[in-house]
Amino acid sequence: MNQLPHRTGNSYSVGNLIADGLTPRECQVLLLRASGLSGKAIAKTLQCSASNVAQTMSVLFFKLKANSSTDLITKAFIAKHLRMLSVMLLMMCGANIQDPTTFARPT
Repeated sequence: MNQLPHRTGNSYSVGNLIADGLTPRECQVLLLRASGLSGKAIAKTLQCSASNVAQTMSVLFFKLKANSSTDLITKAFIAKHLRMLSVMLLMMCGANIQDPTTFARPT
């Protein structure tokens, strides 16, 4: 069985992924989609209908002005609705980055 998103303060998380700034259901669907699950798998995990997941995905596409699932996940990271803290911290430490918006390689 897939891991369920769980509430952490004002956000939801699954593994290293954290989502906030959206409704609870939108956060859950976004997290599971970012984890690589299909719409049917998300529906099974959240114990809801596939049409409910499809509707939530449509709302997410509209809110984030996305055209595909990849575009949705990318825009969610950029808009800071979706974060991956452990990877971001590892990248910052490994590359000695002071500003997380700068992704220059170390010289």
